[in-house]
Amino acid sequence: MHINKKTSYILSGLIVISFFGVGTFFLGNDQSSPSLSPPPGPEEQEAPDSLTPSMNSQSDNSPAEIGQADDGQGESPEKMNIASPREDTPLPEGESDSASGVESEEPQSSEGFALKDFHRSETRNGKLLWEIVGTNARYFPDEKRVDIEHCLFSMLDKKEKQVILRAKNAKLYLEGAGLRSAFFSSDVVLDYGSDIKILTDEALYEHDKEFVSSDAHVKVIGSWYMVEGDGLRAHLKDESYEILHNVSSVIEPKKREEKQSS
Repeated sequence: MHINKKTSYILSGLIVISFFGVGTFFLGNDQSSPSLSPPPGPEEQEAPDSLTPSMNSQSDNSPAEIGQADDGQGESPEKMNIASPREDTPLPEGESDSASGVESEEPQSSEGFALKDFHRSETRNGKLLWEIVGTNARYFPDEKRVDIEHCLFSMLDKKEKQVILRAKNAKLYLEGAGLRSAFFSSDVVLDYGSDIKILTDEALYEHDKEFVSSDAHVKVIGSWYMVEGDGLRAHLKDESYEILHNVSSVIEPKKREEKQSS
C-alpha cells in the first residue's frame, strides 16, 4: 500500500495520542495503590485508648500536686492514710496515754495518804500545852509532813493566856510524836488573847522557840491602835512582837484611856 506523506503524519499523531492515553490510565491506578514506604515504628504508633490518660484526669490532679510541691505543707494521700505511730509503738515506761487509758503508777510517798481529819496535841500533868487540828489532811511519811486545810493551832503563854493561830492551809513538819514547825498560808490570823490580832498572808511557826515569823505584809490590831508594815517577828510566850519595815500606825487616845481606866 502506498501511503503518502500527509497520511503518515496523521498516523504518527494518532499513535502518540494513544500512548498518552494509555500512560494516563496507568498513572491514575498507581495513585490508589498501597504506599511502599515502611510502616511507622513503635514509637510513632498511637497508644491504645486504655493507656492514654484523659485530659480531665490530668487537669484534676495537676493543681493539687503543684500546690503541694510549692508550699511544702500539703500532705500526699499516702501520708494522710498512714496510721498514727501510737497505734503500734509502745509508750515509754512511766508515761500515760489518755486515749488508751494507760496511766503510770505513782508511789504512795509522792501522793501521801489521805486523812479526813487531823489532830495532835501535847499535855503535861493533865494540862494541855498545845493542840493543832485540821481537815482534809494528807500525810507524806518520807518527808514527815502533813498538809491540812482549815488549820487551828492553840497554845498557852507563860501567863496561861491562850494564843491561837488560824489559816486556810498549813504544812506541818513532825518530829517523832511532836511538832517541829508549821508553815501557815492564806488568811493567817494570830490572836493574842482577846486584846491583839495579827493578820498576814503567811507565817512560819517554830515550835521549840515558840516563835512566829513572816516576810509578808502584816497588820496588828489592838483595842486602841492599829499598826502595819512588812515583816514580823513575834514571841508567843512573851506576847511581844516586832514589825520590821515600812511601819505606820493609827492610835485612838480615847479608847486608850478607856482601856487603862477599866
